[in-house]
Amino acid sequence: MIQHNRVERLLTLLPWLLNNPESTTSEIALKFGVTENQLLQDLALLTFVGPSQYGGDLVDIQYEAGGFVNVVDTQGLDQPLNLSQSEGLYLAAVLVALGPEIPDYLQSDLAFLIDKLVPSTVSNSNPVKDISDNHNMFLLEDAIRFNRAVRFEYLSITTAIQSSRLVSPKRLRVQSQAIYLDGYCHDTAEGRTYRLDRITAVNQVSDPYMSGPLNMKHRDLITVSGRIKSDYIWMFENMPNLTTVNEGDYSQLNFGVYHIEFAISLALQCIGFLDLNYPENVMTEVSKRADQLLTTLS
Repeated sequence: MIQHNRVERLLTLLPWLLNNPESTTSEIALKFGVTENQLLQDLALLTFVGPSQYGGDLVDIQYEAGGFVNVVDTQGLDQPLNLSQSEGLYLAAVLVALGPEIPDYLQSDLAFLIDKLVPSTVSNSNPVKDISDNHNMFLLEDAIRFNRAVRFEYLSITTAIQSSRLVSPKRLRVQSQAIYLDGYCHDTAEGRTYRLDRITAVNQVSDPYMSGPLNMKHRDLITVSGRIKSDYIWMFENMPNLTTVNEGDYSQLNFGVYHIEFAISLALQCIGFLDLNYPENVMTEVSKRADQLLTTLS
Protein backbone atom coordinates (compact mmCIF):
# COMPACT_ATOMS: atom_id res chain seq x y z
CA MET A 1 0.00 0.00 0.00
CA ILE A 2 1.31 3.48 -0.94
CA GLN A 3 0.79 6.31 1.56
CA HIS A 4 0.18 9.71 -0.09
CA ASN A 5 -1.11 13.09 0.91
CA ARG A 6 -3.73 14.27 -1.58
CA VAL A 7 -1.49 16.60 -3.60
CA GLU A 8 1.10 13.86 -4.07
CA ARG A 9 -1.60 11.30 -4.82
CA LEU A 10 -3.18 13.46 -7.53
CA LEU A 11 0.22 13.97 -9.15
CA THR A 12 0.87 10.22 -9.32
CA LEU A 13 -2.59 8.69 -9.80
CA LEU A 14 -3.12 9.28 -13.52
CA PRO A 15 0.31 7.96 -14.59
CA TRP A 16 -0.39 4.87 -12.46
CA LEU A 17 -3.82 4.39 -14.07
CA LEU A 18 -2.30 4.64 -17.55
CA ASN A 19 0.19 1.92 -16.65
CA ASN A 20 -2.40 -0.28 -14.91
CA PRO A 21 -5.59 -0.41 -17.01
CA GLU A 22 -8.57 -2.55 -15.97
CA SER A 23 -7.88 -2.02 -12.25
CA THR A 24 -10.96 -1.91 -10.02
CA THR A 25 -11.79 1.00 -7.78
CA SER A 26 -11.32 -1.19 -4.71
CA GLU A 27 -7.86 -2.33 -5.90
CA ILE A 28 -6.75 1.24 -6.62
CA ALA A 29 -8.09 2.49 -3.28
CA LEU A 30 -6.13 -0.24 -1.48
CA LYS A 31 -3.00 0.58 -3.50
CA PHE A 32 -3.11 4.26 -2.59
CA GLY A 33 -4.27 3.81 1.00
CA VAL A 34 -7.61 5.58 0.71
CA THR A 35 -11.26 4.63 0.94
CA GLU A 36 -13.15 3.88 -2.25
CA ASN A 37 -15.19 7.05 -1.75
CA GLN A 38 -12.00 9.14 -1.48
CA LEU A 39 -10.74 7.54 -4.68
CA LEU A 40 -13.95 8.42 -6.52
CA GLN A 41 -13.53 12.03 -5.39
CA ASP A 42 -9.94 12.00 -6.72
CA LEU A 43 -11.06 10.61 -10.07
CA ALA A 44 -13.75 13.29 -10.32
CA LEU A 45 -11.13 15.97 -9.62
CA LEU A 46 -8.75 14.52 -12.22
CA THR A 47 -11.38 14.86 -14.92
CA PHE A 48 -12.02 18.45 -13.81
CA VAL A 49 -8.52 20.00 -13.68
CA GLY A 50 -6.05 17.26 -14.54
CA PRO A 51 -2.71 16.60 -12.84
CA SER A 52 0.99 16.78 -13.63
CA GLN A 53 2.11 16.81 -17.28
CA TYR A 54 -1.25 15.44 -18.45
CA GLY A 55 -3.15 18.71 -18.04
CA GLY A 56 -6.90 18.21 -17.91
CA ASP A 57 -8.57 19.44 -21.08
CA LEU A 58 -9.64 16.06 -22.50
CA VAL A 59 -8.99 13.59 -19.69
CA ASP A 60 -11.76 11.00 -20.06
CA ILE A 61 -11.77 8.39 -17.29
CA GLN A 62 -14.40 5.66 -17.28
CA TYR A 63 -15.14 4.49 -13.75
CA GLU A 64 -17.88 3.65 -11.29
CA ALA A 65 -17.93 2.36 -7.74
CA GLY A 66 -16.86 -1.28 -7.66
CA GLY A 67 -16.05 -1.31 -11.39
CA PHE A 68 -13.02 -1.08 -13.65
CA VAL A 69 -11.14 2.21 -14.14
CA ASN A 70 -9.78 3.08 -17.58
CA VAL A 71 -8.34 6.25 -19.08
CA VAL A 72 -9.94 6.26 -22.52
CA ASP A 73 -8.85 9.60 -23.97
CA THR A 74 -5.57 11.46 -23.36
CA GLN A 75 -5.31 13.63 -26.48
CA GLY A 76 -4.71 17.36 -26.32
CA LEU A 77 -4.10 17.45 -22.58
CA ASP A 78 -2.21 20.70 -22.06
CA GLN A 79 -4.67 23.12 -20.45
CA PRO A 80 -6.78 22.88 -17.28
CA LEU A 81 -10.48 22.23 -17.87
CA ASN A 82 -13.32 24.44 -16.68
CA LEU A 83 -11.06 26.90 -14.86
CA SER A 84 -11.31 30.62 -15.48
CA GLN A 85 -8.08 32.59 -15.79
CA SER A 86 -8.30 33.79 -12.18
CA GLU A 87 -9.15 30.29 -10.89
CA GLY A 88 -6.13 28.84 -12.67
CA LEU A 89 -4.03 31.64 -11.21
CA TYR A 90 -5.10 30.93 -7.64
CA LEU A 91 -4.69 27.18 -8.12
CA ALA A 92 -1.12 27.80 -9.28
CA ALA A 93 -0.53 30.06 -6.27
CA VAL A 94 -1.76 27.28 -3.96
CA LEU A 95 0.55 24.74 -5.62
CA VAL A 96 3.53 27.08 -5.22
CA ALA A 97 2.67 27.49 -1.53
CA LEU A 98 2.46 23.69 -1.15
CA GLY A 99 5.77 23.21 -2.96
CA PRO A 100 7.97 22.70 0.14
CA GLU A 101 5.66 19.88 1.32
CA ILE A 102 5.95 17.90 -1.93
CA PRO A 103 8.76 15.31 -2.25
CA ASP A 104 11.80 16.20 -4.33
CA TYR A 105 11.07 13.54 -6.95
CA LEU A 106 7.74 15.24 -7.75
CA GLN A 107 9.11 18.79 -8.00
CA SER A 108 9.62 18.63 -11.78
CA ASP A 109 5.99 17.50 -12.23
CA LEU A 110 4.86 20.35 -9.98
CA ALA A 111 6.86 22.92 -11.98
CA PHE A 112 5.39 21.53 -15.22
CA LEU A 113 1.83 21.88 -13.90
CA ILE A 114 2.40 25.43 -12.65
CA ASP A 115 3.77 26.40 -16.06
CA LYS A 116 0.61 24.96 -17.68
CA LEU A 117 -1.59 27.05 -15.42
CA VAL A 118 0.48 30.24 -15.72
CA PRO A 119 3.01 29.90 -18.58
CA SER A 120 6.37 31.55 -18.01
CA THR A 121 6.53 34.02 -20.88
CA VAL A 122 9.16 36.40 -19.56
CA SER A 123 12.18 34.28 -18.64
CA ASN A 124 14.86 34.07 -21.31
CA SER A 125 13.11 36.79 -23.33
CA ASN A 126 13.94 40.34 -24.33
CA PRO A 127 12.08 43.59 -23.71
CA VAL A 128 9.98 45.21 -26.41
CA LYS A 129 11.86 48.24 -27.75
CA ASP A 130 11.27 50.70 -30.58
CA ILE A 131 8.51 48.83 -32.39
CA SER A 132 6.15 51.78 -32.88
CA ASP A 133 6.25 54.06 -35.91
CA ASN A 134 5.38 57.67 -36.76
CA HIS A 135 2.10 56.59 -38.38
CA ASN A 136 0.82 55.25 -35.02
CA MET A 137 1.77 58.53 -33.36
CA PHE A 138 -0.14 60.47 -36.03
CA LEU A 139 -3.28 58.34 -35.62
CA LEU A 140 -3.23 58.66 -31.83
CA GLU A 141 -2.69 62.43 -31.95
CA ASP A 142 -5.57 62.67 -34.43
CA ALA A 143 -7.82 60.61 -32.13
CA ILE A 144 -6.97 62.88 -29.17
CA ARG A 145 -7.62 66.04 -31.24
CA PHE A 146 -11.03 64.88 -32.50
CA ASN A 147 -12.04 62.85 -29.41
CA ARG A 148 -12.24 59.55 -31.30
CA ALA A 149 -11.70 55.99 -30.13
CA VAL A 150 -9.14 53.62 -31.62
CA ARG A 151 -8.52 49.90 -31.50
CA PHE A 152 -4.92 48.76 -31.35
CA GLU A 153 -2.85 45.68 -30.65
CA TYR A 154 -0.75 45.96 -27.50
CA LEU A 155 2.42 44.05 -26.68
CA SER A 156 2.69 43.47 -22.92
CA ILE A 157 6.12 42.78 -21.39
CA THR A 158 7.41 40.74 -24.36
CA THR A 159 6.42 40.13 -27.97
CA ALA A 160 4.98 36.78 -26.82
CA ILE A 161 1.93 38.45 -25.23
CA GLN A 162 -0.38 40.51 -27.43
CA SER A 163 -3.94 41.71 -26.87
CA SER A 164 -6.48 43.95 -28.60
CA ARG A 165 -7.56 47.15 -26.80
CA LEU A 166 -10.43 49.55 -27.52
CA VAL A 167 -9.29 52.92 -26.14
CA SER A 168 -10.25 56.59 -26.23
CA PRO A 169 -6.82 58.32 -26.18
CA LYS A 170 -6.60 61.35 -23.84
CA ARG A 171 -2.96 62.48 -23.85
CA LEU A 172 0.60 61.54 -24.79
CA ARG A 173 3.37 62.21 -22.27
CA VAL A 174 7.07 61.52 -21.77
CA GLN A 175 8.35 59.82 -18.63
CA SER A 176 11.80 58.33 -18.03
CA GLN A 177 12.72 58.73 -21.73
CA ALA A 178 9.66 56.73 -22.88
CA ILE A 179 6.40 57.99 -24.42
CA TYR A 180 3.15 56.92 -22.74
CA LEU A 181 -0.49 57.11 -23.82
CA ASP A 182 -3.13 57.82 -21.18
CA GLY A 183 -6.60 56.77 -22.27
CA TYR A 184 -9.99 55.39 -21.33
CA CYS A 185 -10.18 51.62 -21.91
CA HIS A 186 -13.69 50.66 -23.07
CA ASP A 187 -13.02 46.97 -22.33
CA THR A 188 -12.48 47.61 -18.59
CA ALA A 189 -14.34 50.94 -18.27
CA GLU A 190 -11.31 52.42 -16.52
CA GLY A 191 -8.36 54.69 -17.16
CA ARG A 192 -5.24 52.94 -18.45
CA THR A 193 -1.68 53.88 -19.40
CA TYR A 194 0.17 52.30 -22.35
CA ARG A 195 3.74 52.53 -23.62
CA LEU A 196 3.72 53.95 -27.12
CA ASP A 197 6.46 51.62 -28.36
CA ARG A 198 4.25 48.60 -27.57
CA ILE A 199 1.24 49.82 -29.57
CA THR A 200 0.79 48.31 -33.04
CA ALA A 201 -1.87 48.22 -35.76
CA VAL A 202 -3.83 51.35 -34.74
CA ASN A 203 -7.30 51.61 -36.32
CA GLN A 204 -9.96 54.27 -35.80
CA VAL A 205 -13.47 53.13 -34.87
CA SER A 206 -16.86 54.81 -35.18
CA ASP A 207 -19.92 55.14 -32.94
CA PRO A 208 -20.89 54.13 -30.28
CA TYR A 209 -17.30 54.43 -29.02
CA MET A 210 -16.60 58.02 -30.00
CA SER A 211 -15.16 59.12 -26.66
CA GLY A 212 -14.61 58.23 -23.05
CA PRO A 213 -15.68 60.23 -19.99
CA LEU A 214 -13.89 63.48 -19.21
CA ASN A 215 -13.02 62.24 -15.72
CA MET A 216 -11.63 58.74 -16.09
CA LYS A 217 -12.20 56.30 -13.24
CA HIS A 218 -9.11 54.52 -11.89
CA ARG A 219 -9.07 51.66 -9.43
CA ASP A 220 -7.19 52.25 -6.20
CA LEU A 221 -3.56 51.27 -6.58
CA ILE A 222 -2.23 48.38 -4.49
CA THR A 223 1.43 48.92 -3.57
CA VAL A 224 3.64 45.86 -4.01
CA SER A 225 7.32 45.58 -3.09
CA GLY A 226 9.84 42.99 -4.12
CA ARG A 227 13.31 41.93 -5.13
CA ILE A 228 14.24 41.04 -8.71
CA LYS A 229 17.33 40.09 -10.66
CA SER A 230 18.58 43.34 -12.14
CA ASP A 231 18.64 41.86 -15.66
CA TYR A 232 14.82 41.74 -15.56
CA ILE A 233 14.05 45.20 -14.17
CA TRP A 234 12.92 46.23 -17.69
CA MET A 235 9.72 44.23 -17.18
CA PHE A 236 8.48 46.86 -14.73
CA GLU A 237 9.45 50.00 -16.61
CA ASN A 238 5.83 51.08 -17.21
CA MET A 239 4.43 50.13 -13.80
CA PRO A 240 2.65 52.96 -11.93
CA ASN A 241 4.65 54.61 -9.13
CA LEU A 242 7.75 52.52 -9.84
CA THR A 243 10.83 53.10 -7.65
CA THR A 244 13.97 50.95 -7.78
CA VAL A 245 17.21 50.62 -5.81
CA ASN A 246 20.04 48.79 -7.58
CA GLU A 247 21.96 46.39 -5.34
CA GLY A 248 24.22 44.76 -7.92
CA ASP A 249 22.84 41.45 -9.22
CA TYR A 250 19.46 42.22 -7.61
CA SER A 251 17.30 45.34 -7.33
CA GLN A 252 14.68 46.33 -4.79
CA LEU A 253 11.49 47.71 -6.32
CA ASN A 254 8.13 49.16 -5.35
CA PHE A 255 5.24 49.64 -7.77
CA GLY A 256 1.48 49.87 -7.94
CA VAL A 257 -1.03 47.48 -9.50
CA TYR A 258 -4.76 47.91 -10.11
CA HIS A 259 -5.50 44.17 -9.93
CA ILE A 260 -3.78 41.91 -7.40
CA GLU A 261 -4.24 39.01 -9.86
CA PHE A 262 -1.79 40.78 -12.17
CA ALA A 263 0.90 40.95 -9.48
CA ILE A 264 0.37 37.28 -8.56
CA SER A 265 0.57 36.32 -12.23
CA LEU A 266 3.86 38.20 -12.58
CA ALA A 267 5.29 36.44 -9.53
CA LEU A 268 4.28 33.02 -10.88
CA GLN A 269 5.66 33.76 -14.35
CA CYS A 270 8.95 34.93 -12.85
CA ILE A 271 9.64 32.14 -10.35
CA GLY A 272 13.38 31.99 -9.77
CA PHE A 273 14.22 35.65 -10.31
CA LEU A 274 11.41 37.64 -8.66
CA ASP A 275 10.18 37.66 -5.05
CA LEU A 276 7.16 39.87 -4.28
CA ASN A 277 5.75 41.00 -0.95
CA TYR A 278 2.04 41.84 -0.76
CA PRO A 279 0.18 43.94 1.83
CA GLU A 280 -1.29 41.82 4.63
CA ASN A 281 -4.90 42.55 3.65
CA VAL A 282 -4.13 41.36 0.11
CA MET A 283 -2.60 38.10 1.36
CA THR A 284 -5.71 37.53 3.48
CA GLU A 285 -7.86 37.93 0.37
CA VAL A 286 -5.62 35.58 -1.65
CA SER A 287 -5.81 32.93 1.09
CA LYS A 288 -9.59 33.25 1.24
CA ARG A 289 -9.97 32.83 -2.53
CA ALA A 290 -7.56 29.90 -2.57
CA ASP A 291 -9.51 28.15 0.21
CA GLN A 292 -12.75 28.72 -1.70
CA LEU A 293 -11.22 27.25 -4.85
CA LEU A 294 -9.88 24.16 -3.09
CA THR A 295 -13.25 23.64 -1.42
CA THR A 296 -14.97 23.87 -4.81
CA LEU A 297 -12.57 21.37 -6.38
CA SER A 298 -12.68 18.89 -3.49
